[in-house]
Amino acid sequence: FGMNTRTIMQSTGFTALPDQWRSYVTLTIKSVAVSSVVITLFAASMNLLSSYSYWWDELYTITASRESFMTMLRYVFGDVHPPFYNILMWVWVRLFGDAEFFARAFSWLAVSGSIFAIIMLARTFQPPIRYFILIIYGCTWTVPYYAQEVRSYALLLFLSCITLYLFITRRNFWGLIASTIALGLTHFFGTVMAGLVLLWVFIDNIRDVKKTCASVAAAFVIVLWPLAMIIFGNATSRTGGSFWITSDGPLDTISKAMQAAFPLLERDFWSWFWTISSFVPGPRLFKIVLLLGVIAATARILKPRLVLSTSDQAPLIKSLYLTLGILTIPLLIDLHTPISTTRNFIVVIPPAITMTGIVLGIIARCSVFRSGMMTALVCYYFAASQPIMWAQLQAKWRPHQNWKEASRFAIDHINENSDINVYYLQRGEKVSSWMQMNHNYYLNVLGHPEINLAPLFADDVDSLTAHWLILAGHSEKEMHALFNRLEEARKTYSVYYPRQSWRESVAVIYSDEK
Repeated sequence: FGMNTRTIMQSTGFTALPDQWRSYVTLTIKSVAVSSVVITLFAASMNLLSSYSYWWDELYTITASRESFMTMLRYVFGDVHPPFYNILMWVWVRLFGDAEFFARAFSWLAVSGSIFAIIMLARTFQPPIRYFILIIYGCTWTVPYYAQEVRSYALLLFLSCITLYLFITRRNFWGLIASTIALGLTHFFGTVMAGLVLLWVFIDNIRDVKKTCASVAAAFVIVLWPLAMIIFGNATSRTGGSFWITSDGPLDTISKAMQAAFPLLERDFWSWFWTISSFVPGPRLFKIVLLLGVIAATARILKPRLVLSTSDQAPLIKSLYLTLGILTIPLLIDLHTPISTTRNFIVVIPPAITMTGIVLGIIARCSVFRSGMMTALVCYYFAASQPIMWAQLQAKWRPHQNWKEASRFAIDHINENSDINVYYLQRGEKVSSWMQMNHNYYLNVLGHPEINLAPLFADDVDSLTAHWLILAGHSEKEMHALFNRLEEARKTYSVYYPRQSWRESVAVIYSDEK
């Protein structure tokens, strides 16, 4: 990563260590850092060559990308995300097609770019900080996981890494402005991070008219889309808990953020903490505040013994500012309209791991014991995080929802019954043309565009004739509600479930008579 052994030995972090310890610690953390990068890239590439079925959210991206540019924008405007990712995918599909391999390759390139950006960012720090950052980045399952989906999260991660790199290094102001605009128009959690960066840039360059005007103009471009959604779209109809996302309060939001950036801590830390704190009276929020107080007191005690170089101060403050901002703003919004999910918090990974790497590196400096302990801690964290990452990636060894296999079964069944009526199960109260395209997508891809599934609402099953087939993709609860309606209407039916991770999420329901 750009430094020879002599440079490493002479760096701030290891000058006070004996030669034998310095060599051992350096070799250990450098080896683990390289392993982290290699394993993350391998995990991201694991299913690149497979062509398993898209699942529902991916189908939204693909079907919109096959339409004309204005039709695609109209569909996206009615969705819940900004348009930048869909615009790029619209171009990508026209260049490379909409096959699973080529469409997912875009996300793989974005995640690979994020790894390169993290390496560039890590190189701006002295050891051991640079290695700690790289090691911790390899402990987050969300990085390789979303390299294998046709969704905006891989691009969101890449842009957050690039934005953080330019924000901390201050090497290219106009590049930073461009990256914040792209980040803010990719996902609304990216809008949060972009807004925080632009606010800092505005205040930091308050005497520079050109730069302050540029930051204001960038913010204006970013907010145009959400403002249009609020004024002309249906964004307000999804507020106040009317959307599918739920939240159990501030601790739930914090847990989702930790699951994205520090999955091992989220899994083990809370159980340990609640067990230990059970002896302390008071609500959970009070115990969290008490924990923060203990951390602050510990930092105060250790402060005289810590070596904080001038080159680390600004990156630490900036990464802490972004981490707290990205956590706090969604937390406050969740109190009215839940918006937080683990995948949305993928944007917090770069600043959170940078902040953590700097803190651990500062603690490790100038002490044989502390250097050994921090190195052992980070290496243990990396090793213990791998089972979590691979357990999550196992879900990628087969499709979440196997629309392709379900469509193939539907085609075979339709060919055996020429007079059959075919439907898809319509969600909501109105017919959605976008939803209809999703259900018909694999029928077209498999060479049967003449089959056109008609919408069917669950309450209309009484109108089904003798021979019928329904292609349905819903939650398990909604699926069983449909089965109950069919039984109430005295319809005899069979169900086919394709091979998929979410077993009852996609099904072909058809009448028993032939």
